[in-house]
Amino acid sequence: LRAAGVRGRIGTVGSLEPVRPSSSAPEDVAAAAKFDALWNGAVLDPLFKGRYPALVEADFAPFVRAGDMAAIRQKVDFIGVNYYSRLHIQHTDKFDIGAIFGANPDPVKYRALRWPIEPDGLYEEVKYIHDQYGAPEIVITENGFATTTDPNPGNGLEDDGRLSYLAQNLAFLRKAADEGLNVKGYFVWALMDSFEWSEGTKWHFGLVRIEYPHLARTPRQSYYWYSDLIRAQGIEA
Repeated sequence: LRAAGVRGRIGTVGSLEPVRPSSSAPEDVAAAAKFDALWNGAVLDPLFKGRYPALVEADFAPFVRAGDMAAIRQKVDFIGVNYYSRLHIQHTDKFDIGAIFGANPDPVKYRALRWPIEPDGLYEEVKYIHDQYGAPEIVITENGFATTTDPNPGNGLEDDGRLSYLAQNLAFLRKAADEGLNVKGYFVWALMDSFEWSEGTKWHFGLVRIEYPHLARTPRQSYYWYSDLIRAQGIEA
């Protein structure tokens, strides 16, 4: 893009989430460290440092060709972060990496309806990127809460869980900004319910409800709450 003279700010996005072991067992701790190197480090280290993390460098070595690291290590105007929750990892012999998703062993302080949520993990990830990679400009490019049903499907307005999730995540993002971390933007996932990968229309992430199959659109409670929040910052929704 830069070589072609494209104007504007250029960045990239990663699904970047803190990794924790599911237990204090040495094999789970080791599995979490390697998974973190793969999930987060293998995205950020080549971009900002021009190399893969030591824990997975040998795994990537057969695929790296001359010039790859120079091509990957490019100046970015911002790094986008897609965050939903922390990742809890345990050891397994089923996969070569020796890791698989496991249970969260800690009591969860924050909940929205029946979903455990970890908004402090958003602060943790932003601070880690800020401290480890030279304080790049950070934009939260995805952050959201999904349900499979609406508590009040008749009007689609009541979604206290989603509203609570967004409010708590934004509170920790405000904490990061107040501490001088280089946070410059935030995007909710998503404006409307959408087609979610292999799950199709099962999961509802939208501030606006989509009623299938006729596609009627009904703003949920969180839509009005978020609109008011934006206007309070002097941004026209």
